[in-house]
This record gives sequence, C-alpha cells and structure tokens, in this order.
Amino acid sequence: MAKTILGLAEEFEKGKGSFAIINGEMKHHPTLPTQIEATVVYDVVRVHEGRLLFAKDHCARLRKTLQTFGVPIDPVKIESSVRDLVHKGNVSNQNIKILYTIEDGKADNCYIYPLLSYYPPMESYTNGVRGKVIHHVRENPNSKILNMNLKDLMTQASEEGIYELLLLNEDDCVTEGSRSNVFCIKDGTIYTAPSESVLKGITRTRVLALIEALGLPVVFTPLSKRLLSSAEALFITSTSNGILPLCSLIMLDEEKTYEVAGHVLLQRLITAFFSGEESG
Repeated sequence: MAKTILGLAEEFEKGKGSFAIINGEMKHHPTLPTQIEATVVYDVVRVHEGRLLFAKDHCARLRKTLQTFGVPIDPVKIESSVRDLVHKGNVSNQNIKILYTIEDGKADNCYIYPLLSYYPPMESYTNGVRGKVIHHVRENPNSKILNMNLKDLMTQASEEGIYELLLLNEDDCVTEGSRSNVFCIKDGTIYTAPSESVLKGITRTRVLALIEALGLPVVFTPLSKRLLSSAEALFITSTSNGILPLCSLIMLDEEKTYEVAGHVLLQRLITAFFSGEESG
C-alpha cells in the first residue's frame, strides 16, 4: 500500500479547532505533526447544529477498513471520543476527521479533529454544480484510504470551477466521484454503480433506502458514457453534500447539461432526503 505524505498541523489549523484527540487523549491547542508519511485510513463525520449525523455508521465503516490491515478498533469507543470532542470544542456545524496512520501492519497513531468544512449553498440544490470525468481507478474502492494525487487533481479542478471529478475506469464507465457516489436518472429509473465497485458511502446507503421506500426502480450498473450522455439528471451523494445535483458534466471536450430544478423526480429525492435526515 502506497504511503501518503500529509500535513496534519496545517489541516487542524484551517479547521480553527481548539481541541483534538490524539491516541485517546483530549488535547487543548495540540501540536500536530507538520508532516507524516504513512498509509492513512480515515473517515469523516458531519456535525449539524451540534448533532452527529450517522456516527455509528461511519465508525462501523472505519472499523471494517482497518480490519483489512489487521488493525482492531472499538467503534463504540471511537464514537464516544468524537462526541466528547464535539462537546468540549463546542462544535456546531463542521466535519470531524478520524484518522489512523498505519505502519508495519499496526495503527501507529490516531487523530480526531475538526476540519475546515464546506457545505454547498442552497442554490446549488436548485441550480446544480459542474462535474468533470477523468480516468482514475481506486486501488481499493471499498476502503476510505487517503489518496493525495486524487486530492491534488480535485484542487486543480476546483480552480477551474469544477465541483467534483467523476472517475472513469478501464472499461470507460464511471463508478464514483473523487469524494462522492454517483447516480443518474433516465426515463424514471435511477442508475448507480454496483456496491462492490465503489466506496459504500453512508449517504449512498441512506439514499438507496429512500429510493426503496419511495418504490422507485433502481439499476446497479457501471455508468457508461453512453448512459451519462442520454440521462436526464445526474447527482452525487456524500456526507457534506447530501444529495447534490450536477447541472453539467465535461466528458472529453464536450460538456453535457442536465435538468435540475425542473426535474420532478430529482427534486422529490432531494426534498425527501433532507426532510428525513436524522442524527446517528
């Protein structure tokens, strides 16, 4: 597994937090490493109005990822630590990162701290955001492992007005986004990639449950460029975004546009998701 070079001190400073938990110990204005080089496994939990959203699900997924490295953790204890940090740091609307560094098959360190967090403005849910397709295949799509190359590509895309990068595999099909899961809608049917080929996002799981509850048809298939070109609507899901529609997608040198505010099924999903959002 490739190692990642990451500056925790800078990330913590941008998050403007006063407290962090390092290896189970609450620290006030801690000194975090300016640079680490290790395999990094992490998850992110959203805090909304002081409430943790789906924390149990995030901690369970983190446990499952760490198990692939032979690293055991207690998800209940981790969730408790996150709640302690939210309370102690008076965190209201922000994401909390839980990060493990892995060295020689064991957890070297664990850091829990608030992040600089961005949530789309309300108009993004009626106007949509722009996306772009790039060729990229995750080494282990079912695990949330930090990939700095992909993060750098996303930073560059943001400077070009692109909100999300959709990842095209060796079969020329989109499986997921750089930080999201991807769905499209065509003729009343919702399409998304099979679970085994993507990160099983917590929000994705909630959206699939919502689709089932609404009695809507869903097809699990890689999203071919042909399907993306003929779809009426396209949306991504993630912890920070919920359900966020795309208004356009750049594929090669063409930019395909999608319905957003006028697409009844898409807006029905968005409304149902946010009205039913609950704490975890």
